[in-house]
Amino acid sequence: MALLAIPAGPLEAPTVDTEARPYTLNVESALIKKLNAARRNISLEIHHKRGNLVIDADLATFELLKCAMLQYYSIKRT
Repeated sequence: MALLAIPAGPLEAPTVDTEARPYTLNVESALIKKLNAARRNISLEIHHKRGNLVIDADLATFELLKCAMLQYYSIKRT
């Protein structure tokens, strides 16, 4: 399942307390999640969860949204 969380509130930089933890990528688990997302019948589902806009998408839709958002947010606004 591909998940994308977008804050639903104002676009100000939030202050978040974070904790540094060691992380190792589990490649097998990541690939299984990608395969499951590719097999989904629903292409896009959007809902509100804990103050965030959550988008569940199939793999192709997720990759298209990701590319579009990266391009959109890379443009400097004045």
